[in-house]
Amino acid sequence: MSKDYYNILGIGKNASPDEIKKAYRKLAHQYHPDKQGGDEQKFKEINEAYQVLGNPEKRQQYDQYGQTFEQAKRQGGFSGFEGFRDFSDFASAFRGNGSAQDFDFGGFGDIFGDLFGFQRGTGGRKRGGDLQTSINITFKEAVFGAEKIINITKDNVCTRCSGTGAEPGSKVVTCPTCHGRGNVVRSVAFGIQMSSVCPTCGGAGKKAEKNCSKCRGRGVVRETSELKIKVPAGIDDGQSIKLSGQGQAGSSGGRAGDLYVVVNVAKDAEFEREGFDILSRREISVSQAALGDKILVDTLDGRIKLKIPAGTQSGKVFVLRGLGIPHLHGRGRGNHLVEINVKTPTNLSRRQKELLEELRKEDGR
Repeated sequence: MSKDYYNILGIGKNASPDEIKKAYRKLAHQYHPDKQGGDEQKFKEINEAYQVLGNPEKRQQYDQYGQTFEQAKRQGGFSGFEGFRDFSDFASAFRGNGSAQDFDFGGFGDIFGDLFGFQRGTGGRKRGGDLQTSINITFKEAVFGAEKIINITKDNVCTRCSGTGAEPGSKVVTCPTCHGRGNVVRSVAFGIQMSSVCPTCGGAGKKAEKNCSKCRGRGVVRETSELKIKVPAGIDDGQSIKLSGQGQAGSSGGRAGDLYVVVNVAKDAEFEREGFDILSRREISVSQAALGDKILVDTLDGRIKLKIPAGTQSGKVFVLRGLGIPHLHGRGRGNHLVEINVKTPTNLSRRQKELLEELRKEDGR
């Protein structure tokens, strides 16, 4: 049964190439197996859909005949991929030095470069993967900012070998597998040959005679790192903080990935947030509303006196300018909106009832 590639990417059949690419990027990063909450099967399905819809000719064929990826392969539409055992083999081959020139990926180079760390002309260097974590903060910490300490387990550059993978003092020799080229050539299918990264040296073209005793030649070690995070004033629930270079360590001298910290802001019992404004509610009595008064109101900066004019109606909103949320990465603050609710009295005394009766008679004139 044919798969609905448009539904997989969450787009309509009239989606433009840019919309298809944008949808693919978002989903691919979301479900990448190396990310927290990733889904390898879903990731493969997303890539299968993009391999068809991201190619104008294959998209036209799919729209016309409803062919799936496997059906197109059997008819020769995707014969160039026959040699791959699974998607990980595809990704591994793509990382190869010069592979984008040796094999036509139909315009996928820029996207897979982001996902798999492929960099042209870097001698096997690979960017480290991005990571994501989350922190919980209070409402006022989100308003005024804070510093938080987190512990995260990730790949760090090996301190013993400085990321080279070689035991200190060990000689570095030409890789015996690729003979210094950094890549190897293999047959894919139908006489097609493809250049991919050398599995022995990782594309460096050189290899240590003795691997580092700490990282065993990987150049990176799995460690728990303590990081200090500066939470900016004004951040909102669900927003993230990017820590450049604090993700997974790169390999063969490649730069580290980034760490994204999603912020979860606890609700406050008294204040509500609406953009950069603060909303709170305050009850007053009928006499205060009718005659006017000065009341104490809690704000983010402490208590202040608020003047209630005579004749204030329930639902009236007073604006305290500049006492709201600081503008994120900007200047100034929002406002504090105080909604007044007039409380109807209950359990009235006889005297109170008499006074209200007199008032009602006056109103009836």
